[in-house]
Amino acid sequence: LDSKPYDPYQHFSAVLMNTTQVEQGRNFLLQLHYTTDQEEGSTYFQRILPQIRSANPIRRQGTAGTIRNICLEKDSSYWLLNVVQVTKDILYPLAGPEELDVDEKRGLHPDLWLEGPDKIREIDATTRLYLVEAILLLCSSGRKSRERLRLDRVYVILKWADMVEESEQVSEC
Repeated sequence: LDSKPYDPYQHFSAVLMNTTQVEQGRNFLLQLHYTTDQEEGSTYFQRILPQIRSANPIRRQGTAGTIRNICLEKDSSYWLLNVVQVTKDILYPLAGPEELDVDEKRGLHPDLWLEGPDKIREIDATTRLYLVEAILLLCSSGRKSRERLRLDRVYVILKWADMVEESEQVSEC
């Protein structure tokens, strides 16, 4: 028997992932929307980012695919890296229980190392693949993006993740 509760919206993230494969879908998720209680607008993309930490693996996979597809928009890379700070959301599922030394922690977002040995790396290889592809897409968007990723200490997490990666497809990426 499945002990997980039924989630009627678990496949919606897959629909979003499919929608963002085309430019119009990406543009829709990246449009600023304002509500009466907000001074600054937010995008639908920013609102779905927390789903990367969902307990539901189908939601996590669809969200990772959506992040990857959004990273196809090279014109949005500065906004993604500096305003949304998507790096921490991409790296969180890739981070594991490894003990990092002080030099590795320096400049790294605290969410990525504070859980210590209790942190569990994403178990789904497809989700990990989507996240690594998102990092590669951000790297390909220009020198400033690569510098930002370097400042965010992406290499530290990728190094540890690659050491324990079992999927050949993810490691080759």
